Amino acid sequence: MAAQRYMALGEETVYGTAASTTVYLALAGETLELQKSRRFIAPDRKHVTLRTVSPDSHVAGSTDVYFGFNRLGSVLRFLVGAPVTTALANGFRHAFTPGLTQPPSLTVGVMREVQRHRYTGMGPTGARINIGGAEHF
Repeated sequence: MAAQRYMALGEETVYGTAASTTVYLALAGETLELQKSRRFIAPDRKHVTLRTVSPDSHVAGSTDVYFGFNRLGSVLRFLVGAPVTTALANGFRHAFTPGLTQPPSLTVGVMREVQRHRYTGMGPTGARINIGGAEHF
């Protein structure tokens, strides 16, 4: 039985609040992990030990996904924000302009073999898209 590996994306209406995932992409590889760190306050003269402040956590890493042209619009919207859509005589034109609108925060689900990991408040920090031919998804 082949292992299931996919990434599920959902657009959050409120930052950090989990959303239903609506876009599913085949996952070639990923290195996402929750990283926790603690901030320390310098001790005052009455105490010897350092006092900790609530732990900070963030998710870091990268993903490599496969997607076809049917998912290209969703991926671009998640990367650069919503497009400006213009009606044409034979359809629509969707113009994606980085910086014109804010990309949404995302709920990201990563299925690793038999366990699903879910992260909220995610957003891309960069992207590289390789376009190949002769493959159909």
